[in-house]
Amino acid sequence: MKNIKSIALTAIISFATFSLFSQNNGTVKNSEVVGTLSDPSKLEVLYASVTLLQNDSNIVNGAISTASGDFKIEGVAPGNYKLRIGHLEYETYTTETFTVLKDEIKVIPNITLKTSVNNLGEVAVTYRKPLIEIKADKLIFNVSSSPSASGTNGLDLLKKAPGVTIDMDNTISLLGKSGVQIYINGIPSRLSGNDLTTFLQSITSENVESIEIISNPSAKYDAEGGAGIINIRMKKNGSLGFNGSATSSFTQGRFARYSNSLSLNYGSEKWKANVEVTQSSDKKFDGFLDTKTQNASVLNLNSEEIKVQEGINVGYGLEVMLTENQTLSFSGSSVFNQSDNALDSQTDIFSTNPVQLSGILLSESIVDLPSTNHSLNLNHLWQLGKTSSLNSAISFGKYESDKKTFQPNTLLEADGATIGEIDNTEFDASTGIDLWSAKSDYEKEWERVSLSAGAKYSHISAKNSFDFYKLLGQEPDFDPSKSNDFNYSENVAALYAILNVKLGTRRFKINYSASSGHFKRPPDWDRTGSA
Repeated sequence: MKNIKSIALTAIISFATFSLFSQNNGTVKNSEVVGTLSDPSKLEVLYASVTLLQNDSNIVNGAISTASGDFKIEGVAPGNYKLRIGHLEYETYTTETFTVLKDEIKVIPNITLKTSVNNLGEVAVTYRKPLIEIKADKLIFNVSSSPSASGTNGLDLLKKAPGVTIDMDNTISLLGKSGVQIYINGIPSRLSGNDLTTFLQSITSENVESIEIISNPSAKYDAEGGAGIINIRMKKNGSLGFNGSATSSFTQGRFARYSNSLSLNYGSEKWKANVEVTQSSDKKFDGFLDTKTQNASVLNLNSEEIKVQEGINVGYGLEVMLTENQTLSFSGSSVFNQSDNALDSQTDIFSTNPVQLSGILLSESIVDLPSTNHSLNLNHLWQLGKTSSLNSAISFGKYESDKKTFQPNTLLEADGATIGEIDNTEFDASTGIDLWSAKSDYEKEWERVSLSAGAKYSHISAKNSFDFYKLLGQEPDFDPSKSNDFNYSENVAALYAILNVKLGTRRFKINYSASSGHFKRPPDWDRTGSA
């Protein structure tokens, strides 16, 4: 049993933010990978995600292309790599394998991306916001300004966000670094792993206003994660009266995958209310073959795994306009997830001298993982003036999971029938997290200066237990030597002030045309201003 309590009081003042993203992962290395991106019209590709891969899938580092289409990845160790380029307007592109030497600046020949094509009818589009906005402390990807994002879920949408990479296990990385925190409307989601994947898959792009990429969070955010914050801003319903929508999607591969969503809204001049329920189901198959030599034996592994993820996401909110300049809002969500994994593997064991089958290991791993996540938020917004505001919020959260794992193992003789040894185990891992926080932020903007100051206090308590059992007979036998309980409590108080000074400007005027879902920048694309 361990108890940890910590109280931190910080005051942070930041001046003149010159760089949005930090691309050094903390390890001192000397090589660099640089290059340029362009489209078929030879125009530069802005804000594309450039990911450095090793062994085809291992994410090493990343960068975002600049306004001139250039990218640079620093701190690269010698070795063989590939680059994967992602952008919402273009097809994902992966380079051939190339080698980086010690102390080398590896120049990649210009990469031309193909424009993404979707089957849309003839449309005329006028954007109120640019696709990408650069702020002093974050980059904003305006999803509502991109018709090609239509029809995707939240997880697929993140794959197209600048600097964001999602691997085959749905682990989210920002500029090649894992440990990203996901926020919804400025509030931490407190979800991870399968829970986060199911939640993101339940979000539709039509309900997302923008995605904010914050690679270097200031003290106004909770000190969690080492890669930054991705804040998903959901759309607000602006319609008056009662309205609603129902959506459903279905895909068929080896197994079926589907989701259903119902959204109901009511609005008047003084208050608005909404509720949304989404149900999703995802079943998939993974196969794995591996051969290796160990202790003078050759092991041939053949495993098959079926993963089932089912979830229900309920969101609700109420917004009341107290006065012309003050708004009080209440929102909450409940996420119910059920994950079931069944792994079945067979390992053929061969002796090497002479080469012959010596045994067969049959092993299974059956996992049952239910979890629930509840959150409540109360927010008061006071618009003090055209360029100043005071935002106060109180949040509550509760998370519970109970993971049960059963692992039977049977070692057979070479004949495949005689049992040599049986070793069955079972373990239960449960987690319970309770949290609450209160904060107040004051923001003021001038022509070239912006000020943000505030205070916050948060409390988190977590109870974790791991119980290990040996299955010698019909009843499990508890093993205290391999079991453990861990309790954690944290209290954080912080004062912070952030001052941003804009030393230069660069303006972009971008015109888009759309025909049959083909998006391109016309030849009269204009850029003016200086940096």
